Amino acid sequence: MSGNNPYQPFESAGASTPRQKPKNYLIESILITLCCCLPLGIVGIVVVFSS
Repeated sequence: MSGNNPYQPFESAGASTPRQKPKNYLIESILITLCCCLPLGIVGIVVVFSS
């Protein structure tokens, strides 16, 4: 009865593929800050560093 553990987690088909990191928008946030809109660019940089 050692192989019939119902609480043992199972491995799904997609679990073996590595996940990609989400895109970091730091460069875009800095460019927006310098070129266009200072308040929105600062908010964007803060959001990039908080995630």
